[in-house]
Amino acid sequence: MLSSTGQRGLLVYQLLTVMIPHGPPKPPDALQPLQQPTWLVVRNMHCRPLQSRELAPGTDLRAILQADTAERFASGWGCTDIGRACSDFFAARRGERMQIGIERYDPEGPGHQSHCELAPAAAQEARALKPHRPK
Repeated sequence: MLSSTGQRGLLVYQLLTVMIPHGPPKPPDALQPLQQPTWLVVRNMHCRPLQSRELAPGTDLRAILQADTAERFASGWGCTDIGRACSDFFAARRGERMQIGIERYDPEGPGHQSHCELAPAAAQEARALKPHRPK
């Protein structure tokens, strides 16, 4: 039988093991199957879509991306790894670089504007601003 101090110590230990997670939190899986259409999109170095293919809801997105990586690697492309928190990878060959990824919006349709599409407008606005010169 434990003393009251021992019982309190055991209770504190049990509470701490429940309350404090073990190890760093795991990032969410960016390639979980979704119940909406998604697209496998290939973009060039300038973020322009070169190819896209619509994927049905519920598709195993990680398997699609891994198969694409294997195909590109077999045809001589160098490919980056696909991380757990990533939904894309990069491929390079003879000075050409591409981004291949799963996207939630049709790149040909009126969907979400990516940062790549917004960048030229932001650069134009920045050029229009007159530089500030202290007097």
